[in-house]
Amino acid sequence: MFGLALAGLAGAASADELRLDARSGAPVIEAEINGRPVRLIVDTTMPALAALDRQAAARLGLTRLPPFMSAVMELDGERALRGRLARPQVRFPDGQSSRVITALFNTEVEGADGAIGPGALPYDSIEIVLADGLAPVRSVVIGLESFDHWVWPEDLAQEPARIALDLGRAETLLARRLTRAFVDRGLLSPAGEVRRAPFRLGVSMNAQSMSPSVGFSVSGFALAETVCHTDEVLYRVEAEDNAIVVYGGESRRAPFLFLGRSALAGCSRVLASRAQRRLTLACE
Repeated sequence: MFGLALAGLAGAASADELRLDARSGAPVIEAEINGRPVRLIVDTTMPALAALDRQAAARLGLTRLPPFMSAVMELDGERALRGRLARPQVRFPDGQSSRVITALFNTEVEGADGAIGPGALPYDSIEIVLADGLAPVRSVVIGLESFDHWVWPEDLAQEPARIALDLGRAETLLARRLTRAFVDRGLLSPAGEVRRAPFRLGVSMNAQSMSPSVGFSVSGFALAETVCHTDEVLYRVEAEDNAIVVYGGESRRAPFLFLGRSALAGCSRVLASRAQRRLTLACE
């Protein structure tokens, strides 16, 4: 889910406002942990925590909390990634600092030391620039249950789902349960071979491209490029304290749909308000 063409921090308008540049891919913020520089992708699919790979954690000298205090980060509503925990002080470029819950995973985040959910950033207002040269004529306002996790519920063709923005991926990504339901209803049809594709936090998956039917939309955005899970196989997850947790029965929650950049092609900005717990997208 992480692109290689990553733009840096454009600047903060005030101590409580942050502006991020995502015109070339998922936004990145430069910070410090234990006095050492880190490069963190701002991953809008993540909750209010940071995630570092093991190499970065070793370089930063992080002390891991006891094994019984593990981190379990939900991946798609059916599976989660488990790792060790730390709680370092993170210092941001404008002097803001926060003690951020940090998960240590035995994966590699390409192009950065790790990732951080926007809810973990110590700002009341966050603006993410997606594109230049667009003339916004409508505002899409999305209410969040919590600013800590930029996710909202929506029923799609009578299927409960949780929606999140994925600014590091062109395609919209669907969990397997949604895929099966939409294929059965004729809303999706296979459009390519099964292949290995990036999933989240350096983990890869088996996936297949899909073609959405005309008029199939999510939160008012027409689906364009779409890719779906095909089975339970996840790659590049190793080590004794790092594993995939598979939910079953009542423990499963509504599956995720991650809206990719192609679906947001007509939008120039995302404005997030902590106080109002909402996202506002400026779109053509």
